[in-house]
Amino acid sequence: MSPNRKKALAVVIAFLISVVAALVCGIAMSIMGHSGSESLAAGAGAWAVLMTLSVTVIALFDFKDDRTPSTPPNQPGAPTP
Repeated sequence: MSPNRKKALAVVIAFLISVVAALVCGIAMSIMGHSGSESLAAGAGAWAVLMTLSVTVIALFDFKDDRTPSTPPNQPGAPTP
C-alpha cells in the first residue's frame, strides 16, 4: 500500500473515533441536563481537540511504501537489451 493511502486510512480512522467520542460527550452533557447548544459545543470541542491531536500524532510517523517495484532498477555497468 502506498504511503499516502496509509496516511489517509489513519486519518479516516482518527476521524471516525473522534466523531464517536464527540457524540458520547454531547449525549453525556445532554443527560446531565445541559441545554442543546451547550451539548453541541461540548461535542464540537471534543471533536476538534481529538482531531487536532490525532493529525499531529499521525504526522509524526514516517509511512513506508511496501509495494514491490514492478521493474528492477537499472544497475550501472549492466548491459541494456
